[in-house]
Amino acid sequence: KVWPHCSKGQYQDEKTSRSRMKKNRSFVQHNYHDHALFTTEDVNAIMRDTNLKGENEVPCSRKRKSRHGPKGGVTTPFPLKLHEMLDKIEADGHGDIISWQPHGRCFLVHNPAKFVSTVMPIYFRQTKLTSFQRQLNLYGFSRLTSGLDKNGYYHELFLRGKPYLTRLMARIRIKGTGTKAASSPSTEPDFYAMSRLSQDGCPILQEVSSAMAIGNRLRRPAVMIPSSYSSGTSAYPTKLENVP
Repeated sequence: KVWPHCSKGQYQDEKTSRSRMKKNRSFVQHNYHDHALFTTEDVNAIMRDTNLKGENEVPCSRKRKSRHGPKGGVTTPFPLKLHEMLDKIEADGHGDIISWQPHGRCFLVHNPAKFVSTVMPIYFRQTKLTSFQRQLNLYGFSRLTSGLDKNGYYHELFLRGKPYLTRLMARIRIKGTGTKAASSPSTEPDFYAMSRLSQDGCPILQEVSSAMAIGNRLRRPAVMIPSSYSSGTSAYPTKLENVP
């Protein structure tokens, strides 16, 4: 079919260009590492070995002068503030608006409208949901697009009961390349196939009771538990080699 506003040659060029863009389209990468057994001592050792100070920043795409410490005099980095909010939210009676998922490995905004009007003014300086989502992106959170945790956000260093892990989360100054990566549901981690985290961060083995979770477990790859955790040029040692 040739559109009336363009010639046959122009249409063929447009069709070829779209086909090339589709072929070269990038997808979200979900390479999840389980840090459920990390202790405060492990984090302190990593901080010493890699010379991380406070809210570390990782330049992306371009070279810029690095900045150490929180921006604009902020005393509590965003990931830690978010973690503290999720721990307090149920006690404040807002667990129906935003909360940890049962396994404690991701959180979900159940009611975006009430989250903006009720929760954000109390815990964050942002007044728009897009600003909150931008902070999540800058700290490397990923959004889940399928399964029981659909529309939830996770980060492998953001776990219930382990706020000290947020010290290792780096803020990326420039995000992405200007093009949005496509979702990749088949590579998303299945948190219902992993140990559940209690309120104090202790791993608890759990049985998968949901048919949907069982289906996700069958079609998704197993979680990666490496002998070392790699982020950028820094190697983070772990104690996860003997996790069953």
